Amino acid sequence: MAPTPTPTRPPAPARKPLSLRLREIEVQKLHKIDVVNRSFNACIWFEFEIAGGKHDPYLCAQGAVFPIGENGVPLFRPSAGWYVNQLDIRNALSYRVVDSKIMPRGDDLIVAIRIEGSFVEVFELDDYPFDTQGLTTTINFNCRAGGPLPIDIIVDEQCGVTMTCVGLCPPSKEWRLVHELRVRPHNIGVGERTFPAISFTAMVVRSPFYHMLYLALPNLFFALLSVLTCASRNVNTLEHRAHLAMILLLTAASYRVAASRSLPAINYLTLLDKYTLWCTLVIISICIQSRVQQLRFQNAVRPEQQTDFFDVVCIGIFGATWLFTQLFYGRIFYKLAHYPRIRCENLKDPKNLILGKVFVPPLRLSKKVARSSRKLTMKGLTAVTSLGAAFGRRRKSSPKKQA
Repeated sequence: MAPTPTPTRPPAPARKPLSLRLREIEVQKLHKIDVVNRSFNACIWFEFEIAGGKHDPYLCAQGAVFPIGENGVPLFRPSAGWYVNQLDIRNALSYRVVDSKIMPRGDDLIVAIRIEGSFVEVFELDDYPFDTQGLTTTINFNCRAGGPLPIDIIVDEQCGVTMTCVGLCPPSKEWRLVHELRVRPHNIGVGERTFPAISFTAMVVRSPFYHMLYLALPNLFFALLSVLTCASRNVNTLEHRAHLAMILLLTAASYRVAASRSLPAINYLTLLDKYTLWCTLVIISICIQSRVQQLRFQNAVRPEQQTDFFDVVCIGIFGATWLFTQLFYGRIFYKLAHYPRIRCENLKDPKNLILGKVFVPPLRLSKKVARSSRKLTMKGLTAVTSLGAAFGRRRKSSPKKQA
């Protein structure tokens, strides 16, 4: 007997993609920016709109419903709650959906979701400590773009952006948050495993004062002290000069180790590394030259008390190198402090939609605004007082009052 063929499930019907229109975003928290562990914490609330979804009984069904038709054949008409359950975050270390609401608004269906968690970020530290970083959260729905339940994510032209985290999160002293948000809908994956996604990128700029004061400035003075130590040309102090140069080299090396603790293990040099390397190179050159001079004059019997022309040339070269290093990197530091460079690819993506330069009102009024408001208040009090006086005079002069 021929084997009976096993029944096969019919292919899913091709459907029009479900259109999710992003209408509003609120970045509620953005904190714990950890460069060493390459992570940050965030809390984001966003609202999608499904046009005409109120009139679709399948989308309006309560809960995460995936209806099954006759003979166990799926209808591929899930509810909006089922789509919410397909939400995933690709670059999250850990996250949770704090709240999700599905509610009608007019003829449309509104899907509001709030998530928070810890997210992975690749920090570009080429310009450290004058670096600009993009903190990206990528949200996707596990509905294949070529599958039976595709989703099309659209950013509305009038999409509202709110950043309530500005000035409230702990790193506000170390990082400065730029009041704009970059949004980019795209697909992630390869081949058939392609899923719709949307990325939210906030830009933060590091405050370099601490790193310049405690890491760059000491290296400047260590190299300067080495040059001044080398300027001592007395033959009797050559040994002491070599010892001082070696002590300064060890001190600069210990500061370099301390600076490396605030950075992850990277395989390229940052801007501060290059500056420190040049200062250390000046100190090492002085150490070598001082030791050579000590060996040259150690056994020589010379009537003079100072070193020769070779030492003068070396001192001039070391001083010129130190001065050129300070001027060259000082110009770069000044330029980056006023015009930071953007190296993050998520910030330079031409497909980004830069939404709303958010205005954040100050907690305290400026002196000019306070002065103008004080003038308005005084004018108001003067006007009220004059009206009261006029009303009193009118009552006294009335015929009824005189009678």
